[in-house]
Amino acid sequence: MRFSVQNLDSHLNKILNHWQELWVEQPLLPLLRGGLDLYVFGGKRLRAQGLALGYELFAGTNQAALLSGAAAVELYQASALAHDDIVDNADTRRGKQSLHRYFEAAVRNSSLRQNAQVQGRDLAILAGDLLMSLAFEQAHQAVMLSGMHAASLFFAKMTTEVGAGQFFDCISEGDPRLDDPQVAFTNAMQVITYKSARYSVSAPVIFGALLAGNTNAEALAGVLEPWGRAFQLRDDELGVFGDPTVTGKPAGDDLREGKRTALVALTLQKSQNRAKFLRLLGTELSFDEVHWMRTEIIECGAFAAHEKLIETQITEGENCLFALDIQNKQMLSNYRDRLTKRRY
Repeated sequence: MRFSVQNLDSHLNKILNHWQELWVEQPLLPLLRGGLDLYVFGGKRLRAQGLALGYELFAGTNQAALLSGAAAVELYQASALAHDDIVDNADTRRGKQSLHRYFEAAVRNSSLRQNAQVQGRDLAILAGDLLMSLAFEQAHQAVMLSGMHAASLFFAKMTTEVGAGQFFDCISEGDPRLDDPQVAFTNAMQVITYKSARYSVSAPVIFGALLAGNTNAEALAGVLEPWGRAFQLRDDELGVFGDPTVTGKPAGDDLREGKRTALVALTLQKSQNRAKFLRLLGTELSFDEVHWMRTEIIECGAFAAHEKLIETQITEGENCLFALDIQNKQMLSNYRDRLTKRRY
């Protein structure tokens, strides 16, 4: 069964249109719908493609269940991004206004009397909650259509893990214990696993496989979680060295936000200028300061070590794939390449 992003977008549009009809007399409905559209449409559709891969791996045949499952993971991703951008105080997402900045601008340019900045944040939190509710509706619909009720609990477990991972990622930015490079590295890899590796990579594929009727789908985690960590490690590199025209975020934003990534932990481990690097991390960096930090990451050997770490994760997943009794292994290998070979 072939997955189509166009069909998914059409399905998502129907979901939002149906929901919108319930509130047609609300005069500020277009404002909310515009914000939802901003985050629901666009992006790489990585999670939907992963779900479709899991569904196809085990010969799922119900197109409606596939679309609802794909909508569920993408709506949940939109919800997570809305909240994540508030936590990160991000101004942009995919080269456009982040959701709280969109609402902030709308309030400022209207006759509404609230504080625009506070109201923009509050509205984005609530819109993110709405997107999460829609995600659970679609997950439930996918389960009902497929008759595979075990998938429902798995979807809920995924969202719980993401919530915990986001919490620990957020609080770790100010934790002085993470000035210790080894503690920082251990924490970063744990956060990567729960916040991203499972939710972005392994969970969508397993959710799709469960919807297709494979009750042993969680065996795929041994292959997909290391590749998910490699995916996030690559994403962390992009957060420091990426091209803003590709990433949609200003260069070096993760350094300004003080993200305690594995790349940062390796830099603290290897740099002779650790104190300066720590002093700058998480501050409003100038262009020259970003340039210095990026140069330090490369010259101290942290970047090379980080690349080796990515390769180690890829190999770990490949070894598990070799031992796995499953057909269509090439489909999983192709998925690995899409995850880990992104560049700047």
